[in-house]
Amino acid sequence: MKFTVEQADIVKEVGALTTYVLGNNAFMQQDNVKFEAIGKNIRVSSYNGENSILFELNGTVEEDGEVIVPGKVLSSLVQNLQTGLLTFSFDELDGQLMVTGDGVSYNFPSIDSNDWQDVKYPDFDKFQMPSKTFVKNINKVTKAAAQRDNQRPILEGTLFVVDQEDIVLASTDGFRICVRGFKHNATGAISDYGCIVHSKTLDILSKLIKLECTENVEVKIAFDKGKRIFLEIEDKFLIVAPILGEKEKFPDWKRFLPNEIAVDVIVDKKEFIESHKRCSLFIENKFREPVVLTFNATGNINLHVGPTVAGEANEDLQATEIKLFNSDAPHKTGLNTSFLGDGVSIIDHKTMRFRTSPESGKQVFMICEANEDVSNPKNFYIVVPLRLK
Repeated sequence: MKFTVEQADIVKEVGALTTYVLGNNAFMQQDNVKFEAIGKNIRVSSYNGENSILFELNGTVEEDGEVIVPGKVLSSLVQNLQTGLLTFSFDELDGQLMVTGDGVSYNFPSIDSNDWQDVKYPDFDKFQMPSKTFVKNINKVTKAAAQRDNQRPILEGTLFVVDQEDIVLASTDGFRICVRGFKHNATGAISDYGCIVHSKTLDILSKLIKLECTENVEVKIAFDKGKRIFLEIEDKFLIVAPILGEKEKFPDWKRFLPNEIAVDVIVDKKEFIESHKRCSLFIENKFREPVVLTFNATGNINLHVGPTVAGEANEDLQATEIKLFNSDAPHKTGLNTSFLGDGVSIIDHKTMRFRTSPESGKQVFMICEANEDVSNPKNFYIVVPLRLK
């Protein structure tokens, strides 16, 4: 095997490989990289135990072949070399991959391929859609996914449901849930399907698109039903990830919707964000010290924090519109400041809608677009309030 590439052409892709795939893994083969030179194509792939990734390099193939080598040192080396031509050559007799450039030469031992998991493009039905639409919704919904929960691994994933017109994404960590439904405007074969995909996989896709694509490219999506999801970015990258479960295993978000309403108001988003940001500066422990929101029948909303070690904060806002207020008495709810900030960030418009359930029953706090049909919402964020002292 022998091929030549420009250092500038490989450094970006290898950097993505290091950031999103290679890492400190328990299995040595999960730190490795495979190079394949076939005809005019140079392919690089890797696998980290969860996600596989495949991308193609621009270069010149002089001799076909393939080799698997330790990935972390090689990727770091390539990123630190000076700009210029790099030649990758592998001789099966000595089992070494040689990387040479202007006055430099490096050798890497090859790895046995018996335990290698190949990454290949799917040969079954797939559909494609604009990446901008997909990434925008990914970035909003995966914030609510559990980071790592070995007791409930399903919560580490994002629900991914697709039909002929819409995609629904949902994630939860047991304390909050975010649901996004949107028109996909996709082309190609589309069949109704739903599964749970690891949230990190979708985050990787989002970051790679931002890193590699300057335009609104197409994302191709295919399902090996019950097994894997394939995410392809216009022949630049292919990500293959295991499916965590079928959609039936994901919590039914409809049961989180508030049945009874205590408060339903519309609020200016920018004004609320600024007040919340100032008040949250006084919070030392976000899990014990909530932002307390007090709603009054006049439309006044008070944000309060403290007293804490940092001091105490009070700010008043006026609701843009009161949809419902079922009591003359003030309604008070306390929220985790980070969860509240994440919920507000999913709103695209200048105004947003707050809904709370009565204090006497199961309390939830709902954030959605001002014009959302709250009887059948498609985009919303619900968080469970903290217990107030």
